[in-house]
Formats: sequence, structure tokens, C-alpha cells
Amino acid sequence: MKRPEQSLQKSIVTFIRTAYPRAVCFHVPNGGGRSKIEAAIFKSIGVMSGVADLCILWKGGHVGFIEVKAGKGKLSENQLKFMDHCVRLGIPWECVNSLEQAQSTLKHWGVS
Repeated sequence: MKRPEQSLQKSIVTFIRTAYPRAVCFHVPNGGGRSKIEAAIFKSIGVMSGVADLCILWKGGHVGFIEVKAGKGKLSENQLKFMDHCVRLGIPWECVNSLEQAQSTLKHWGVS
């Protein structure tokens, strides 16, 4: 089974960790199958549906979120809600569908 979104995300993470070694980039693992009990536990300890795939931290206390979509992938209702939270709070958020778009976004944000 091919996973183009996963492959794209891997290339973005590799780029960030190579080009910006002092920045911190991590994946927020909200997806995946869970039992109802485990899902309830995760929700009670703070898991939030719709959080972007990648969180990037860089010098000066900056933070930004990148949602990765391959091909014609569309944002879910919860992803749109998370985007709205970020926009309202003035936190950089971007949905990308290519490595080049991610690179441009990081440059625009001033990641260092």
C-alpha cells in the first residue's frame, strides 16, 4: 500500500532537521486506531482531533504548525477548527502539499 502523505511528511521532516538544525520539529500522533477505552483516556489527557501534523519551534519562542496533505487531500472539519484557533491566536499555520511549499512556508515564517 502506498502512503504518499506519509512519504511527503518524511521528506519535510528530513528537510527541516537538516536545513534548520536548531529548530525543533515533531509530529503530533493523533491518528491511528485505538480501542474506545484508549481513545477516551487519550482525550482526557489532552489529545485533540484536528491538530496539525507537524509542530515547529524555533529561536525567539516562535511556533508554527504544518498540515501535510498529498494530492487532492482535503482538510477535515476538525482540522479547519484547529486552523481557525491558530489564526485567531496569531500562530503560523499552513497546509502544504509539496516539499517546495513547505520550504517556502518556513522561509516566509523566518524559521532559523
